[in-house]
Amino acid sequence: MGNFAFITELLIAQLILLFNYPKKKYYWLRLLISLACVITIAFFLPLPQIVLTDPLLGFLRFIILLGLSILGMLFCFDCKNGAILSGCIAGYAVQHFTYQIFKLVSLSSIAQQNISVTEVLTFFIVYVIFFFTLGRFISKHNYYENYDDKFIIISAIIVFICVIIYRFARMSATDDITTVCIAIYSMTCCLLSLTIQYFAYSFISLQVSNKTLQNIISQKEQQYKISKQNMDLLNIKCHDLKHQLHSLPQEEKKEIAKIIDIYDNPVKTNLDVLDVTLNEKLKIMYDKKIKINFIGDGQLLNWINDTDIYSLFGNAVDNAIEALDKVQDINKKIINITLEEKGDLIVVTILNYYTGDIKFKNNEIVTSKLFEEGYHGYGIKSIKYLVNKYHGTLQIHTSDHIFKLIFSFLR
Repeated sequence: MGNFAFITELLIAQLILLFNYPKKKYYWLRLLISLACVITIAFFLPLPQIVLTDPLLGFLRFIILLGLSILGMLFCFDCKNGAILSGCIAGYAVQHFTYQIFKLVSLSSIAQQNISVTEVLTFFIVYVIFFFTLGRFISKHNYYENYDDKFIIISAIIVFICVIIYRFARMSATDDITTVCIAIYSMTCCLLSLTIQYFAYSFISLQVSNKTLQNIISQKEQQYKISKQNMDLLNIKCHDLKHQLHSLPQEEKKEIAKIIDIYDNPVKTNLDVLDVTLNEKLKIMYDKKIKINFIGDGQLLNWINDTDIYSLFGNAVDNAIEALDKVQDINKKIINITLEEKGDLIVVTILNYYTGDIKFKNNEIVTSKLFEEGYHGYGIKSIKYLVNKYHGTLQIHTSDHIFKLIFSFLR
C-alpha cells in the first residue's frame, strides 16, 4: 500500500507541473495507459520490511519509483527529455514537501483520529496551492523551452541528498521535536530545489536578456550615428549626380537615375532621427518592391532619445519587411505607419500584410516562421523594452492577414 500511495502522490505532483507542456498525439489515451502501468507496477513491487528499515534500500526504492514515473511522463509529453526530467524531479520535491507538511499536521491529536482523511486533505490543499502558483508560473514562462541543464542537475542533487539524509534521520526520530526538525529540513531542501530550478534560472535569464538588450541598443547608437552621416553624404551625392546625368552614357544614366529616384523622394516625418531610420531602409524596400507610407508629425516623439527612436522603429520596420518579403501580391507589399494624438495618448500604428499563421500565448507570439528571427529573437524584446522604458503600452493584433503593431505613450 505504501508504494501505491507514494506513486499516486508523485504522479499527481508531476502532472501539476507538466500539465501545460506540449502533449503527444492521443495524449489522454497515453496518460491512462501510463498511469495504469506505472501504478500497477508500483502496487505489485515488493515492499519487504527491510526496505522500510534500511535507508539505502529505501533510497533504491525511491529511485525505481521515480524512474517509473519519468518513463510514464516521457510517454505522454512531446518536448525535450530534459524538460520532462526537470518536471518529474520538481514533482518529487512538491510531493516530499507536502508529505512533510502532513507529518507536521499529523502530530496533532485531532489529525491522529483519522490519519487517512488528514493525509488526503493535506495533499489536496497543498497541491491546489502549487497548481495555482508554481504550475501557473511554469506555464506562463514556457519553461519547457527555457530551461538550463545545469540548474536541473543542481536541483536533482539537492533532492537526492535530501532523500538520503531524510531516510537516515527518520530512523532516529523518537520524539516530536526531532520529527519537526527533520520535516523543516526536508521542506527547506525541497523549496531550495524548486527555487533554483525555476525562479533562480528565470531571474538570471532575465538579467542576461536585459544586459543583451542594453548592448544591442548601445550598438544601435553607434549604428545611428553612422547611418545619419551616410544619409547626409548620400543626399549631397544625389544632388550632385542629378547635375551630371547629361554627361554620362545612356546605360549608366539609367542605373544612376534609379538610385537617385530611390533617395530623391525620401520619407519625411518632421523628425530627423525618424527620417534617417525610415530612409535608410529605402534601398532594401526598393529591391523587394515594398512601399512605405508615413502619416503624422514626428515632433510628437521629440522627447524620446534619438537612439531609442532609431532602435524602436528600426526593429519594427525590419520585421515588417521580413513579413512582406514573403507576400506575393504586389499590391499588398506596403508598410503603413501612422503617428497621431488620441486624447492624452501619442499612438504609433504600424500595419503590414503577412502570410502563414501566427499563434499567440499570453499575448505573445509563440510560433511563426515569418517572425522567427525578429519576434523570437531580440527584435520584439527590444521593442517591448523600449516601450516600457517610456512607460508606454505595446499591442499586437492580427486579422485577415494584416499584422498591426501599436505602441502608445502618455503625453
